[in-house]
Amino acid sequence: MPLARTSSVALVGVTGQVVEVEVDIANGLVGMILVGLPDTALREARDRIHAAIVNSGEKWPQRKITVGLSPASLPKRGSWFDLAIAVGLLTAAGTVPRAASDGVMFFGELGLDGRLRPVRGVLPAVAAAADDGRFGTVMVAEQNAPEAALVPGMRVIAAASLTAATDWLRDTPGLRGDPPAAEFRPSVDGDGSGNGRAPSPDGAMTPDLAEMLGQSLARRAAEVSAAGGHHLSLLGPPGAGKTMLAERIPTILPRLDPEAALEVTAIHSVAGTLPPDVPLLTDPPFLAPHHTATKAAIVGGGSGIIRPGSASLAHRGVLFLDEAPEFARDVLDALRQPLEAGEVVVARAGRLAEAARLLDVPIRATEQYPAGLGPTVPPLADYPQAVLAKTAFSATADPGFHALMPAGVSQIVVAGCEAHVCVLQTVLSLLPSGHRVLLVADAVGSRDPADRTAAIDRARQHGAEIVTSEMVLFEWLRDSQHPKFREVQKLLK
Repeated sequence: MPLARTSSVALVGVTGQVVEVEVDIANGLVGMILVGLPDTALREARDRIHAAIVNSGEKWPQRKITVGLSPASLPKRGSWFDLAIAVGLLTAAGTVPRAASDGVMFFGELGLDGRLRPVRGVLPAVAAAADDGRFGTVMVAEQNAPEAALVPGMRVIAAASLTAATDWLRDTPGLRGDPPAAEFRPSVDGDGSGNGRAPSPDGAMTPDLAEMLGQSLARRAAEVSAAGGHHLSLLGPPGAGKTMLAERIPTILPRLDPEAALEVTAIHSVAGTLPPDVPLLTDPPFLAPHHTATKAAIVGGGSGIIRPGSASLAHRGVLFLDEAPEFARDVLDALRQPLEAGEVVVARAGRLAEAARLLDVPIRATEQYPAGLGPTVPPLADYPQAVLAKTAFSATADPGFHALMPAGVSQIVVAGCEAHVCVLQTVLSLLPSGHRVLLVADAVGSRDPADRTAAIDRARQHGAEIVTSEMVLFEWLRDSQHPKFREVQKLLK
């Protein structure tokens, strides 16, 4: 049968979603078609994979090749699907045993010469494969093996090339002369995680609070801030030691416990900032962005894969805004809600949207004056089936709103920003129409926390139901026997 299946993982922020790769070889016009919402990097995989297979000494099928990535509604981005597609193609062609791919997740980019290149996001990808329960083995590039081995219970196969990968699948490792693919085992004298620190340039010593003399009051404030996880404002003339003190706060924080270390490492892995010799970060991170940094650089975002900003990269550590008044006003405004709630709101809105997609709940979006304020942020822009550009603050005031809504809707879940303007006015105008309106408190935000609080209180007074994103997800599921329960549950971790 000229149809084969392999598996890989799509990244949504710092969480992974298992993707089934189906390859069908049939009679027809010679060529390769990719379906399943691939981005540009993934569409270009056709040429990379063709060259890699031919240059690895394998035969390219001169027939019609269709590659499907499922679930089809989930946007797929990045080059790490290359290995899964190549193995699936060779399996469909009959040159790799079908049983060899059972229970194996493939994650890696192919070079034109067949070399397997490292990619970002391996840790959350392998964690998603482990949570799925169907996979016990993962195959990655040699450089990614130490990071993949951090996930308990997963067998990691490190391969240097497509040749090594296919030889391993055929149970003939090293047959064609390439370094054989083999199971990665962390060093005996440790867990393969190094010391959890990024290497210092030129062997420079790591700053230590013990080096700082004087400024006893400032040091005491830093110790209280570190002990209680409080924000700290340092004021003083140039040269007083503010920056010196801030740089040394991480040295008095405790080392990260295993769970926290995996969280921090996953974020840095997705961002591509994980040092190559330190697969597991065990020290609290320290981020000091320049005052010219943009809102996206600080809070996160990106056109494609969600890129964590400095606020997320400083998770469990210290975010230091040197010369804070020099930062752009919109940057400081964007930090108000994350500093209060401890989480970037777009993550919760994205969790709602991803769960709605999994459960086939219709998703609609409105954009307030996109020509001036910009469109929906890229992490969320792929989810809505329809988008309404408007200038009225209440979405229902736009003539196109009712045509946008599916027929027979009785319940509307509302999330977004600004909570006290567009969100509130839309909620208030929906209530008289008889809809059951659920306002998701942890997925709405305002620049000023007081505005957000007042908006939620007013919506409650007028009859809106105030809920959390987790409450909504479990109400949608209704039963733990729901076929999508495990996939939705992973969004809550």
